[in-house]
Amino acid sequence: CPYRSSSLYRSVYVYPNPGEIHNGWSAPMLSRHALANNGTVPPWPWIAVDDKSRTERIAHYDVGGVMDQYALEIVVRELFVNPKSCLRSADPENAMLFFVPYMPSAEFHNGRIFAAVESYPQSPYAKAVYDAIEGQYDGWEERFGLTSAYWKRRGGSDHVLVYSEPLHGLAHPKGRRGNYHYIHTQRMLRPPIAIGVEMSTAF
Repeated sequence: CPYRSSSLYRSVYVYPNPGEIHNGWSAPMLSRHALANNGTVPPWPWIAVDDKSRTERIAHYDVGGVMDQYALEIVVRELFVNPKSCLRSADPENAMLFFVPYMPSAEFHNGRIFAAVESYPQSPYAKAVYDAIEGQYDGWEERFGLTSAYWKRRGGSDHVLVYSEPLHGLAHPKGRRGNYHYIHTQRMLRPPIAIGVEMSTAF
């Protein structure tokens, strides 16, 4: 393991996908909303898109295609969830970082090269993350079905989000360029930790 001497060794908690009991989808990690619904929430839409794209080698999995330049969210996720990863921790109480498995590019494109018109409005999941960054957690608990306790513990400063596209993130405004997206679309001037595909030298 190349990270054995790192402080992140076995120290990154990955929020579980809905129903992944083996990865921690159980009462301690679930929100009151999910528990009130027998531990269930609607499937996060990007999961099915990602599974289909991977199986058919399309969109972000089309190596050499237009979309593989936006595969950062897949690469970073794999770094944490791969069975051979030595970074992942199963203990949120002692984790140093929390990986939020939201995939904005996969959700936005929905398996297409060019996103459909209906993809441009802010999704309820993107809004839930946006609100959590602002310290409002109702959307996170309802849409993601997960406790907000760890967001609140350090104000999200130990949470990690990935943005695969420079002009998109938690919103998809048209006609905007440059640092607008770092400041507003991806909220990089405040916690959590934002991993982006590029940073402007004019920032």
